[in-house]
Amino acid sequence: MSKRNIFFIIVILILVLGLVFWIFFLPNNAETGESNLSIKDFFPFGKSTDTETNTPTVNTNEENLPEVEQGLPKLRKISENPISGFINFETNGENFVRFVDRATGHIWEASTEFKGAQRLTNTTVAQTQESIWASKNAVFLRYLREDEETIETVLLRILPPGSSDNLVFSFDNDLKLGDNSADVLNLQIVLNKDEETRVSDTGIGSTGQETTYFGTKTETAVKKFQSKYAEEILTPQELIESTGIVDELTRNKLNEITGANSKIETVDEDSNLYETILTFLPSDIKQLVFLDKLQKIFFLQEDRLGSVGTLAEIDGNIKTQIFDSPAREWGVNSGSGDFITLATKTSNSYLGVLYQLNKNGNSEKILGNLNGLSGLTNYDTTKILYSNTSGDFALKILDRSTNEVTNVFLQTLPEKCVWSQKEPAIYCAVPKIISLSKYPDDWYQGTFSPSDLIWKINTDTGESDLITDNSQFDGIDAINPTLNSNEQYLFFTNKKDYSLWSLRLFESAPDVAEEEVATTTTEQI
Repeated sequence: MSKRNIFFIIVILILVLGLVFWIFFLPNNAETGESNLSIKDFFPFGKSTDTETNTPTVNTNEENLPEVEQGLPKLRKISENPISGFINFETNGENFVRFVDRATGHIWEASTEFKGAQRLTNTTVAQTQESIWASKNAVFLRYLREDEETIETVLLRILPPGSSDNLVFSFDNDLKLGDNSADVLNLQIVLNKDEETRVSDTGIGSTGQETTYFGTKTETAVKKFQSKYAEEILTPQELIESTGIVDELTRNKLNEITGANSKIETVDEDSNLYETILTFLPSDIKQLVFLDKLQKIFFLQEDRLGSVGTLAEIDGNIKTQIFDSPAREWGVNSGSGDFITLATKTSNSYLGVLYQLNKNGNSEKILGNLNGLSGLTNYDTTKILYSNTSGDFALKILDRSTNEVTNVFLQTLPEKCVWSQKEPAIYCAVPKIISLSKYPDDWYQGTFSPSDLIWKINTDTGESDLITDNSQFDGIDAINPTLNSNEQYLFFTNKKDYSLWSLRLFESAPDVAEEEVATTTTEQI
């Protein structure tokens, strides 16, 4: 080899070695604050495994900030642990859901826009089997006593710390004709809540026009109140006639009605948890519904003669019996407007009857003499969705104005459906496969739990559209479906494990992507 060729080879080797040294040993010019681009980036083996300098950092001290999610999944599991009931509501344009932990009775809250959930209360009501919400701040918790026979019901109200002092009226002093005070105003407000003890039906002293003056109308109303609760007010004093004076026993009854004698659970002032007020209702309530329009409750109890139905204030006071029957196993399927829907026990083996009951105790038979009858009334009580096992088991819609029946041809139970308030439609969870020989008894008893699909049904035509596919709802037996106010979300409980779920029916923005079912955070129950 000539000296010239050797010289060129040495020069090339020196250049290659210099280039390699520059690539792998000199600092990346990104460290100087200039461009992040390095020649290493042009070679796969030269890429750095270190964190990129433009990666955003997370401030781990901001533990209370919610985790913002871009494109939460269409179908989302909100709670891992079993729940006993939930309510959804909207605040400042954002959708929330509050739910009760089945094991502890603690109340949690989640947003439809963020992962995870936040605990709101620390008041424990163990083994809560059912929760019936009256509002986002009031819920009835139903549980079994330790004897596992007696059903207890407690009204739990939640409120921000420090706000409980003015929540209820407390009567501490005697009141009589001629008095003028704020206590008299509160007295008239309480008396006006009951039709039997109203101060006045119209004008001064009527609802919304209460005064601070204790006049003859107020005295008459107090006498009516004392007569209504004579066994607690007059009999212990050996009185035959009402006095019209708010004495100690009258005050005790008034304080019981207002909730002033309720148990108040408080928390530390620096806690983010809510205060709670507990009011216990009568024992052994078999069924209970909240009537939104009336702002009252209706509940069923049993005695030696059969069943008794009572209409009452939310705290269980100012009660009026509006229903009685020698039959025992009645179910309160729904409360719509001023009406309550009552039905006999749903069973494949028994003929069922469905009634509509109004606040005055007047009842009307709607459907009857059908095996396995179950029904769900819409919000204005003009239509009823029902199913039965007599003949073809499938959903049907009864138009009460025309008495016409529309067949839906989907095999499910009305309690797995919810009526839309924005369009003539219902949303139903429909089992993929069911065994009609023992349905629905085996489903109620928990020996059969199918996987569902969600269908949307036009209640005018009976036409059905499938909302979900097989993969989305595999392993979900949906119960208690509820739509939010703008009907963008469908919330429901999975009967298999009583977990809470949401299904987004349409997108609020076109760029929201569908993902895998989200896992819950460690803060979630």
